[in-house]
Amino acid sequence: MVAGTGLVFALFVTCYLAGVPLVPTVLLTFLAGGGMWAGVFALNRRFGEHGLMKAAARRAAPRYITNRHSRLFQRLNQDPPGRA
Repeated sequence: MVAGTGLVFALFVTCYLAGVPLVPTVLLTFLAGGGMWAGVFALNRRFGEHGLMKAAARRAAPRYITNRHSRLFQRLNQDPPGRA
């Protein structure tokens, strides 16, 4: 939301400094801001409050964990070194 607001502000400043008349600049700014607002709320409706971060974490995690050595399972019932 913050990044979108910053981009909308940068769009307004760029149009204003480029000499675009004020009415089209304001209309373009409101359209861009409304689109950004609708996009953020659509993502919020789809994923929930922290769901987008959870979805990204889920995609980054491996689907399966493979173990190619049996040492892990052979030593499960042994005491760890250093314990009496």
